[in-house]
Amino acid sequence: MWHPVRVNATVHERRAPAHGRASRRRSRGSRLPFFLLGFLLVAAGAAVVAAYAYDHARRDTIAPGVRIGGVDVGGLTTAAARRRIVAQAVLPRRRTLTVHAHGHTFTLPARRTRVTADVDGVLDRALTDSRRGWLGQRVADGLSKKHVDESLSLPIHYAPGVVAKLTARVADAVRRSPVDASVSPSGSGLSIHRSHSGRALNASALKHKLAAALTSARRPSTITATTHKVSPNVSSAQLASKYPAYIIVDRGGHVLRFYEHLKLASTYPIAVGMQGLETPAGLYDVQWKETNPSWHVPNSAWAGSLAGKTIPPGPDDPIKARWMAFNGGAGIHGIDPSEYSSIGHDASHGCVRMRIPDVIALRAHAGPHAGLRRVARFAGRGRGRAPRREPDRVACARMETATLGPLTVSRLALGAMLMGGKTPADEAHRMLDRFVDAGGTFVDTADVYGDGTSERVLAPWLAKHRDAVVVATKLRHEVSEPPGSGLAPDRVRAACDASLRRLGIDVIDLYQVHAPDPDVPLEESLEALDGLVRAGKVRTLGASNFPGWLLAWAVALQDRHGWSPFLSLQAQYSLVERSVELDALPFCGAAGLGVLPWGPLGAGFLTGRYRRDAAMPAGSRMAEAEDDLEEAPARRAIERNFRVIDAAEAIAAERGATVPQVAIAWLLGVEGVTAPIVGPRTYEQLEDLLGAVELRLSAEERERLEAPAPPPELYPQRMLSEQVGLDRLTGPLRRS
Repeated sequence: MWHPVRVNATVHERRAPAHGRASRRRSRGSRLPFFLLGFLLVAAGAAVVAAYAYDHARRDTIAPGVRIGGVDVGGLTTAAARRRIVAQAVLPRRRTLTVHAHGHTFTLPARRTRVTADVDGVLDRALTDSRRGWLGQRVADGLSKKHVDESLSLPIHYAPGVVAKLTARVADAVRRSPVDASVSPSGSGLSIHRSHSGRALNASALKHKLAAALTSARRPSTITATTHKVSPNVSSAQLASKYPAYIIVDRGGHVLRFYEHLKLASTYPIAVGMQGLETPAGLYDVQWKETNPSWHVPNSAWAGSLAGKTIPPGPDDPIKARWMAFNGGAGIHGIDPSEYSSIGHDASHGCVRMRIPDVIALRAHAGPHAGLRRVARFAGRGRGRAPRREPDRVACARMETATLGPLTVSRLALGAMLMGGKTPADEAHRMLDRFVDAGGTFVDTADVYGDGTSERVLAPWLAKHRDAVVVATKLRHEVSEPPGSGLAPDRVRAACDASLRRLGIDVIDLYQVHAPDPDVPLEESLEALDGLVRAGKVRTLGASNFPGWLLAWAVALQDRHGWSPFLSLQAQYSLVERSVELDALPFCGAAGLGVLPWGPLGAGFLTGRYRRDAAMPAGSRMAEAEDDLEEAPARRAIERNFRVIDAAEAIAAERGATVPQVAIAWLLGVEGVTAPIVGPRTYEQLEDLLGAVELRLSAEERERLEAPAPPPELYPQRMLSEQVGLDRLTGPLRRS
């Protein structure tokens, strides 16, 4: 029988599990977010892994839009990009270049240019730029193929010296030296030789074209070189002005011919020296003139008891009225009417004798301060015989000397930059002989001058005169031997060895750093230079074109390490460029370094050749100078510098000198200057410059020269001078 309570109880017992099931459902629902979170984490991890894998797969791929040297390498691997760059940018540059110049053809084959490119370096940069940003950004950029729109230059390299060598070959082939108008005397008169213009290569333009053709495949491989006319130093029109007075003594005809501006002005009968007593044949300058002079009797046997005596003016003095001396003692003088019968004969002892009215007239137009003075005499006693010429010389004092550390050098240094280039080798050797004859002992060159040509031209002369001169040379700039440039230690040693070979000498007296090298630690260069001194290859060291602060630091390093010191600074210094007076010159004076000014004529500006309102003379340095050169017209041909020329010309006229002599004499008087470096192109220019050693300028003349173009006014020098009253900043830098 069914029991209701039992039934209810049974129902109650069966409903209890339903509550447990609800609890379990709630438990599962509470775990769902964790399942979702876990799924998201797994998905994110998978995404990160996928992104990393994608990015890793593209680690060697350059982003779209990148161009290297004009070649599109976007989307390529570095290997593929390298192949494309070499094919499209490097190989097209490896070609033969052809230069045409005035009927000559020159080739520069690819095997000599050895064109290369820094492909790997620029690819590394392109790849770095392509992978900028964080991982997600790189993946997004890759998936979207984002363009970076970047263009990188491709550094192109070619063999050092090939451009300079080819340019030098072309220059030699097209060069035609100008011919100065000249005059040659003979017993019968003067022969005039007309001038001819020369021709020279526009070297800087050709170098630029060659470099552009080597570094850019778009430039033509065939180049036409251009030239410019080179004007002679003395044109036919200028010749007459160069020789306002010229005297020819025709011994055979007993006639003296006087020419004004190369035109026969007067003819005078004369008496000349007897056979064996006549003045030697040759060319002479009139050295001085006197009125009613004493007779200083030569100490010669023919003078008998009068030998060596001095006879004052008066009836016993055979030298009447006027005297014009040449050849260190012989001369032209007047005679009494009682001796007029000797005219037309061989009757005097080495001198030329004239009637008193004639010698007075002649003296008024010839000799010192009457323009160029020349007496021409000839060996032949017959008319018209060809002359035996002597070298032209200017009487000048023996050059003074100065000390430069252990060296003793002349107060002028002869710069050899043009030797072997604009100055032919034989002319250069004549100039060296003349320089030494005048007392010069200091010759300066550099390995970069003509890519070693200057040093090679000096070698045969030095082989005969090594002990006569102090030899200075320089290193730093690009040359073909050793290839390259700079002051890395290995290159310093190689450059020294190369200069020694080219000069043909065992030791360089003064080895100078031509300019600083910012790519090499200064200490490394100085240590290498010290090694050259210790090895006996170099005697002393010098610097060139160093700013004052860097020169001071270099000297301090040498002092700290006990290395061979710099003993000199070669710096640009002239009346129109005086910046060196601000720092470098005072430091050198305080530290005991010598100063060797280069460019003492302002790159030719102080020759007086240039005029305010006139075009630059064709072929001159300023006419060819580019804007970044020191002699650029915008830098030199300015009003303040022309005022310097005005002052120099006035002083030159007052002192019977030339503008270059005045400019050099000013430098020789600057305290601290050891030896200005003069770089004449011709023998005649050297002769003129040698006269500067005799010229002493007064304080008033120096002020006139210095006033138009003072050194620039800069802080702190300006403030210390104006407000503190310091005219110099320091005395000696070391305690005595």
